[in-house]
Amino acid sequence: MQQALQLHQAGRRQEAEAIYRQVLARQPKHAAAAHFLGLLLHQTGRSEEGMDFLEQSVQLQPTNPDFLNNLGTVMRDLGRVRAAIDFFRGAVDLRPEQLAARDNLGSSLKQIGRFEEAEDIYRGTVQRNPFHVRARIGLAETLQEAGRLDEALAVFQEALTIRPKDADLLHGLGVGLMEKGKLGEATDLFRQAVAIQPGMARAWLMLTQVKRQKERDAELAGMEAQHAKAPQDSLARMQLSFGLGKANDDLKDY
Repeated sequence: MQQALQLHQAGRRQEAEAIYRQVLARQPKHAAAAHFLGLLLHQTGRSEEGMDFLEQSVQLQPTNPDFLNNLGTVMRDLGRVRAAIDFFRGAVDLRPEQLAARDNLGSSLKQIGRFEEAEDIYRGTVQRNPFHVRARIGLAETLQEAGRLDEALAVFQEALTIRPKDADLLHGLGVGLMEKGKLGEATDLFRQAVAIQPGMARAWLMLTQVKRQKERDAELAGMEAQHAKAPQDSLARMQLSFGLGKANDDLKDY
């Protein structure tokens, strides 16, 4: 098993798989071999086969929180979010301090719209570990998706007092401020995020979105001014109507 794990970690998956299977041929109830073989199969695109081994490992060791969390992760990757939640919750019940399982449980609950439960999980995680940024981001995003934008912004702002140079927090706060229409402040935050993490594609995308929104606002302002000067001008009315309609469509797309 030690050799198989070393090969697995080194990316030599074919060799690792062969050894895992050898171990299981000799000891069919070897929970660790079944579990890591299941993970390897998932990593190599054979997730359904991998699920069988992961479920086998959980049957052999039903109180192993790592096994439960990993099985839940694979289930969620396969789109079985509700089933995954049961395993994440089981892992958290067995080991409440396990951050990975708590994050997975919170994000899965958020994914299916169970915002109050997700909020409880994230707040519990933050209480246990105030410096765990992912939980604060998850909490803020949960509040945001639940329509509680001001509360979400407060969570991001509080988190930034702890981690002022965290690109994910800067990006999250920027998205919230953009939703509030505060494009200038959002732009500053997105720029800070990409300065810290130049490869952050979603922050670059948001900068592009802000630029387009500002250009649309300026264009519409010009149309409105033109219409105010010549309210009977049919061309001005048509341009303004088109501009407002296009802006509305763009906002729906966004």
